[in-house]
Amino acid sequence: MFKTLLKSRFTAWGVSMFASTKKGKARKKGATVALAILFFVILAILVFSLSMMFFGIASMSLYTGEIYATLTLAAIISIALCIVGSIFATKTQIFDSKDNEFLLSMPIPPRYIFLSRLTLLLLINYGLEALVMLPAIIIHAVMVGFSFLGAVFAFFIFMLVPFLTLSISALCAWGVSIIASKLKNKTLVTTALFVVLMSAYLFACGSLGAVFGGMTEGVVSFAGLKNTAIFYWISSAMAYGDYLNFIIFATICVALALTVYLLLDHFFISIITTHKGSPIVKMKSREQKVSSVRNALLKKEIRRFFTSSAYILNAGIGNLLGIVFSVMLSISADTFLQFAEVEPIISKLIPVFILLLSMFFFSMNIVSAPSISLENNNLWILQSAPISARDVLMAKIKAHIVISTPCTLIGSLILCIAFKLEPLTAVLIILTNLSLVLFSAFFGMILGFKFPKFDWLNENVAVKQGFAVFGALMGSMLWSIILAAIAFVLTVFVNIILATVVIIALNLAVCLPIYIYFNKKAEQAFKLLKQ
Repeated sequence: MFKTLLKSRFTAWGVSMFASTKKGKARKKGATVALAILFFVILAILVFSLSMMFFGIASMSLYTGEIYATLTLAAIISIALCIVGSIFATKTQIFDSKDNEFLLSMPIPPRYIFLSRLTLLLLINYGLEALVMLPAIIIHAVMVGFSFLGAVFAFFIFMLVPFLTLSISALCAWGVSIIASKLKNKTLVTTALFVVLMSAYLFACGSLGAVFGGMTEGVVSFAGLKNTAIFYWISSAMAYGDYLNFIIFATICVALALTVYLLLDHFFISIITTHKGSPIVKMKSREQKVSSVRNALLKKEIRRFFTSSAYILNAGIGNLLGIVFSVMLSISADTFLQFAEVEPIISKLIPVFILLLSMFFFSMNIVSAPSISLENNNLWILQSAPISARDVLMAKIKAHIVISTPCTLIGSLILCIAFKLEPLTAVLIILTNLSLVLFSAFFGMILGFKFPKFDWLNENVAVKQGFAVFGALMGSMLWSIILAAIAFVLTVFVNIILATVVIIALNLAVCLPIYIYFNKKAEQAFKLLKQ
């Protein structure tokens, strides 16, 4: 029975990734292959980028003797990635799954249902961890080497980390579900609690300035990493074969995982069968405001976004991450500026560094990508109403821009002020990030329009799964990395002013043909969309 449940979990996941966006039809084989190739290419680029970073850190740590540095940073990044990457899935799979009561009505032991969901989440955590930890471990093994005891500890630490991250994710998701069920505005409460939890964790990891302990004879020191507690315990166990730190870490992982498992196993039935109810809304008479069709559509899209916690947390996560990391980078700005005084080239590349990180995080906003899919059963209303397809699509694009622009402006201003950029450079960087907002809005919209996903019963599926969402997220992130690489080359050989102008031009060059298409050819295609 357990194997059948687990198989159904993986089947559902596979269908969500590779099934057609139209009901009852399988995705064409060529499209599936293309999607798989794109997925692995993006993963390869991510792994390559992390490997280059770890290679640079390992090279510097050999001079300072702090051979734990690479593994400590890998532990920080992998644990953060696992928690952030699985906390939403944990809430959906365990606490908010729509088939919980259906499965309980069948002759299936509740523990099997619970374990099948945990197993899938655990494997997701292993996949996320492998993206970061494996490159770091391989680079450390080649450049520094492991002792026999260190290699053994590295294996067991790799196996234990997902249990730690899944336990934290489950506790956070459980707490959010309990609190949200007691309050009226569940969307606002759920979103706020996730923001608080994620921000607290990210800030607990310490600012990037804490990574460096300062400069010793012109060489970067990683002494600050010794203050990262559990992350340093992990790295010292692997780098030095420190059995005491390994025992402490292993004990924490096993104790926490066992405690969380027993708690959730004991309360599983009560958790998923608790009737959360709906708030009582008192009707109030008020004057009806009249607005234009375009304004009405825009307000509808913005209201749709802010009344769905799943939409906010999955499609607008870049706003949170962009602000959080902007603040964290601003805290460590003085350290980077000190390095710039030692190496002039760093001073020249600081604007590129700011561009890379700000564009990367703010490119995670994909509000426009799932907006067509979310229409689902209401699509016929838009198609039959006397409204042009252009107005419908542009309203969704404008909603993306309205939602993403404030945080992009705030994050960009924080970085420009903290790193003391010249006014012209600061203005151009802000404009560059805003041009990326335009790119993400148009790019997400064209993917959502061409690859809608209407075969969903839960809106979480529409905002998390399907080619439009995946392609918009990965495509925007990849595009931001490509633009940063162009900025790096142009800044080194010319200056940052030319680099930002070129990037803005490239973003607008992508948006223009999409805008022309929506104006001239989208009308008929929109009418042919089917649920």
